[in-house]
Amino acid sequence: MTDDVDCKPIRYRGYSMEWFKGSQLKNLGGNGITMSFKYDNNGIRTSKTVNGVKTVFTYVGDMLISQKTGNETINFFYTAGGAPYGFTYNGTNYLKIIFIRKERIMSNRFTDTAAAEYILEEIKNGKYTNPLTAMGLLKQIINDLRGTSVAKEAEEVLKKYRES
Repeated sequence: MTDDVDCKPIRYRGYSMEWFKGSQLKNLGGNGITMSFKYDNNGIRTSKTVNGVKTVFTYVGDMLISQKTGNETINFFYTAGGAPYGFTYNGTNYLKIIFIRKERIMSNRFTDTAAAEYILEEIKNGKYTNPLTAMGLLKQIINDLRGTSVAKEAEEVLKKYRES
C-alpha cells in the first residue's frame, strides 16, 4: 500500500485512489473498475459513478432519503426521532418487515397480528430450523393474540410440530 502525505491510501491491491478536500474519495480505478464520487459543500456524497453507471443520493439535512441508479429507486423512511424504519425498492414496500422485526425485538410480545403473521409465515416456510424456537414463538403468538385467526393458525402449526 502506498499512502499520500496525509496517510490516505493512493495505491492498494491494484487500485489507484484520488482524494479531494482531505478525506473525500474522488476517484478510484483499477482491476477493471472505475469509480468517481461527488460531494456537496458539507462533504456529503451526492453521487457515485461505477463503470459509467451513475447513482444519485438525495438528502434532507444529513438523512439519506433516496438513491437512484438508472431505473432503480430506493426511498428510505425514518421515525420522527430520525431512526431508520424502512424503505421501498422500485415501489415495493419493505417498511412492515423492518418494523415487525424491530417491534418483535423491542417489545418481546406480539401486540398486533401483522407481526405474528410475519413470524408465522417464517416458521411455516422453515426459516426457524430449531423446533424449540419455533414452538416457543408459536406458543407466544397463541397466548398474546388469543381468539384471533392468527392464533388459531399458530395452534394448527404447533400441533403439527408436536406430531412430528
